[in-house]
Amino acid sequence: MIWVGLALAKDPDVKVACGGRSPCTLVAAADAGVDGDGHALRVLRIALGAGDPAALLAPSRPCVEHEVWGFVATGAKSREGKRLFRMCNDGYGDAGLGRDDVVVSPNAVRWVQSGGTAWQWSTTREVQLSPLLELRRAGETRFEGGTPERIDRWDWTTFSGEVTFRVPAGCGVEASDEAFEGMILPIPRVVLGAETVGAWRDGPFGGCALRVDATGGRGFVVDGVESDADDTGFSALFGEPTSLWIDVRDDVIVPDGATAVDTVSVWTGPPVDVVGGDCVRPDGAVEWRIPVQGGPARPGYGAPTLAPSVDRVGTRLRVQLPEPPGAISVAYHDTDDGNAVERVLATSDLRTGDARSLGTVWDVPSGEATCVVVDGLLQPRQMPGFRAP
Repeated sequence: MIWVGLALAKDPDVKVACGGRSPCTLVAAADAGVDGDGHALRVLRIALGAGDPAALLAPSRPCVEHEVWGFVATGAKSREGKRLFRMCNDGYGDAGLGRDDVVVSPNAVRWVQSGGTAWQWSTTREVQLSPLLELRRAGETRFEGGTPERIDRWDWTTFSGEVTFRVPAGCGVEASDEAFEGMILPIPRVVLGAETVGAWRDGPFGGCALRVDATGGRGFVVDGVESDADDTGFSALFGEPTSLWIDVRDDVIVPDGATAVDTVSVWTGPPVDVVGGDCVRPDGAVEWRIPVQGGPARPGYGAPTLAPSVDRVGTRLRVQLPEPPGAISVAYHDTDDGNAVERVLATSDLRTGDARSLGTVWDVPSGEATCVVVDGLLQPRQMPGFRAP
């Protein structure tokens, strides 16, 4: 949608947004369609400064504070307005190339902020206007020339995220001489209410957990052959800071004692961080292997020493880690005949023993969302309203 600078001093929405502050200039205004009840929606961008609207959009030092407001026409003569975003563009880095781009679409507004010098970054937040909810957020960091880079995305509508990153070849003597690219599906870590901290025992985790299946469309099949979603899969969720909940779905569970056993692997290692110019070391990954139907966690790759404790109800596991992980991936080794592993599913593009391929946790702020039991399933619930950044 095209934004047009306007000078509507008598606009009642501008009066609400400015709130008696002076100077206050309307920089842009746009209609945003209607909500589900047919209420008209509108978005304004104001600057707490005076001057030409186009000039007020440029970086400056000292910076000029901007605000983006959303309005809902709740009646013929009644409107509700709320500040959505605020920003102050001082160039966002020595290069002075900072931007705050605001894009309006039907019942939604997206803010993309970017800046940096050698290391360049951008953040994106998208909100629904009515009812007011955050929809998506993302962040990207890259070095000039394009690599290394990291892109983090989170979608509140699906309660799921994705992280991709890459490290170039020749990234230092402590790293591999080959370029490395990784993809991660982060495991949600949610602050739960007292009534749901024991919900891992009661039934499937529902939409509150990361879901991985054998199709390759949800998660990663890192070894063996793909299969149907109903064949095998698992869900993973952190219900407490170090309490990892895993719900295994498998049409045939092979218990401990066979040559090959249905097993959950929990991989941990140092944080995977390509931001700041440091290379990512491939070493440091360790693995604990946990039979689904009984027995303690057993050391796997890397000779780990601090064993997690394990509680089970059926094929649901609560794995209590000894400390919060820097990086973490969960994998499931599936066998049907007890003689050989048919496939390995994972929460990241896991490569055995390579710490760069480990996943991460997505911390869900307690004021933004939680999980509740709905019809026997643990489902996400976003908090009403929206806190302007």
